[in-house]
Amino acid sequence: MTGRDIDDEPAARPFFDFDELANVLAATIQREREAAFVLGLHGPWGAGKTTMLRAIRGRLAQAS
Repeated sequence: MTGRDIDDEPAARPFFDFDELANVLAATIQREREAAFVLGLHGPWGAGKTTMLRAIRGRLAQAS
């Protein structure tokens, strides 16, 4: 069985410490700064990258 045989739907609600991490990253993104800011999110297939990005996007939407 390969990763492609598994359902590839991002979780609607983050697992593990995704909520806490999403809060921290959203706050970091919103912080005012005078220089460029780049956030890289890396991980293997199925690690939760899309789920994390959706969680961050939700926090940012709540803040605006």
